[in-house]
Amino acid sequence: MRTLISGFSVLQCFSDSSGGFRITNNTKEEATMDKPYPYADLKDNLHKGNVVAFVGAGLSIGAGLPGWYSLISELAQRIGYELPPAQWATGEALIDAAQAYINEQRLHSLVTFLKDNLDTTGKSPTAAHQALARLPISLVLTANYDDLLERAYRDAGKRVHIVVRDSNIPFMRSGLDAVNIVKLYGDLDQPDTIVLARQQYEAFFLQRPQMIKLLETELGRSHVLYLGWSHSDPHFNLVFGELLNRFGEFMRPGYAVMFDLPEAQRKELERKHIRLVQLPANGDLTGQLAAWLNSLIPGEAVQ
Repeated sequence: MRTLISGFSVLQCFSDSSGGFRITNNTKEEATMDKPYPYADLKDNLHKGNVVAFVGAGLSIGAGLPGWYSLISELAQRIGYELPPAQWATGEALIDAAQAYINEQRLHSLVTFLKDNLDTTGKSPTAAHQALARLPISLVLTANYDDLLERAYRDAGKRVHIVVRDSNIPFMRSGLDAVNIVKLYGDLDQPDTIVLARQQYEAFFLQRPQMIKLLETELGRSHVLYLGWSHSDPHFNLVFGELLNRFGEFMRPGYAVMFDLPEAQRKELERKHIRLVQLPANGDLTGQLAAWLNSLIPGEAVQ
């Protein structure tokens, strides 16, 4: 056991039998030195530049934006489309619901809805965004359409390059003072890049083949840190599954930070060589995530 002490909260990490870690709140500011810091390998790879981040909608929820299910659920209600309850809804079901909305209301209405519901006016990057921006990571892959990531990195004094089309790839930056944010499913400010419904996913692999290659390369050569990502996107899982079959046990391990994960999903992460960092599903979730990320920042001692 190791106690992590930060400005956000005091957390304890316990190794579990799955090879992942469970973190619980504790009010005592005590640290035990009998076992090594459980994320020493991740911290080492961060310092070596071997880590990329993959950010999902969960990271933006703390800023007041809706999650994927909440967003699609409102779309479905507007057209009377029956969507399964959140605990049963698959990625395929959400994609089909978005397509049903386009079929009835057209693409312009969908994009207008996204712009209205994901607008960040008056909203700021969360403590978790800010902590991520301080890590030595020069490439962030994201499924998010909003601008909170790029704002957090600019606030941290880093140059930001957005990749949303294949033609953006040749201009990717290098160096610790820069970050490349690859917006796999588009950017709200570029409506023609949005990928949400079935027809858009069908065109995605044909229209952005170099972005897919970039995704495949980074998943294969890097340790991926998943934040706010449910791993329910069927198209991402297709790409990941092909790599898993190709590399097998040689696949580099990743890390997924999640809250209150069912056992079945834990086992699926294990199959994918992804180590679970499970945070308590109560209290200030964003603060807990920020505290854990802060413990990885170079120069931040874990007491």
